[in-house]
Amino acid sequence: MGTTQSAVARLEMVGANPRISTLERAIEALGRRLALHAEKPDVDLAQIDRHLAMTPAQRLRSHEHSARDLGRLLASARRVDPLR
Repeated sequence: MGTTQSAVARLEMVGANPRISTLERAIEALGRRLALHAEKPDVDLAQIDRHLAMTPAQRLRSHEHSARDLGRLLASARRVDPLR
């Protein structure tokens, strides 16, 4: 990579924010190639929009109902022996 140990250490630090060109050089020094691609988010943006349109009190009630329903589901779930 043609750099110093201290520069590599800075790349390895928590919170490091190197440029893509720096990452490319570091990865090429390892005999690899950097590949980037864009993906759609793995979240339901419509659901987020619906919740943001709610008042805080409405959001709280919605989460309370969800927690209650999840508790009921867990209480009624049948345990399965994974070794069977």
